Amino acid sequence: MALSITEKEIMNLRVVSLNCWSEGKDYEKRWPFLIEQLIGLKPDVICLQEVFERSKAILIQKALKLPTLVYSKDKGGLCLLSRFPKEKSSTHSLKTISPIEKESRFVLWAQLKIKRQNFDFYVTHLTWRPKEAFIRQKQVLELTQWIEQKNEGVKRAVLTGDMNSISTSDEMLFLIGRKSLGSVSIANPWKDSFAEKHQLYENKNKIKENKKTHTWSYDNKYTHRADLPARRIDYLYYWLPETEKSVKLKQSQRCFTDKHPEGFCASDHFGVVTDFEM
Repeated sequence: MALSITEKEIMNLRVVSLNCWSEGKDYEKRWPFLIEQLIGLKPDVICLQEVFERSKAILIQKALKLPTLVYSKDKGGLCLLSRFPKEKSSTHSLKTISPIEKESRFVLWAQLKIKRQNFDFYVTHLTWRPKEAFIRQKQVLELTQWIEQKNEGVKRAVLTGDMNSISTSDEMLFLIGRKSLGSVSIANPWKDSFAEKHQLYENKNKIKENKKTHTWSYDNKYTHRADLPARRIDYLYYWLPETEKSVKLKQSQRCFTDKHPEGFCASDHFGVVTDFEM
């Protein structure tokens, strides 16, 4: 039976995000294992953090035969790879800097052409110390203001990265429109793909999290080196115009949870893989 035009045009869009910890322990063994899992995931768009050398991103590009590589020229270690062509890209430096870290944090933007329409992707990595929530809140305010200027409320968009914040923090609730930061409310709330798909919302400010949702997880031996609580801190948010009917969330899962036969994981973080139906 011949497929209808509608069925022929349906496409799956798979987006993967991961903090690679590329200069961390066992890098020489972890990186080939990371690439092996990426090949298995068959992503259409890859959003990575802590890739501090362009050569490492090129290894992924060659292994997966991806035509598009967008690499931050700054020291943020952000990059994006895709099978779709790039229309535009830039990197934005956040003005809010942790007084402890004393280093800038960045946002990488890449506009891709997907099915003849533009789709914006933003990759970021916020300040990491749990006690610096006030810094992350300011960074999130900067981040969203910059994105709204870019997006103008009309373009499909994905925001992903290592936010270093739990889902019930003020800054993450702000992103999904469930809390204001001071007197500021977000103009265009995002949707948390993982929480949406796994029905984690209990009420306005409470989200059900457990060890199966954690991306900083005690199931990963590399997290044991740091005195940090297990939690979900890696996210893949999406935003669609109100008139958008052709893009639907299909599934969202943790990824890079596999262990090498020697017992190590690809990174100290688990990642997020989200599928959209277009």
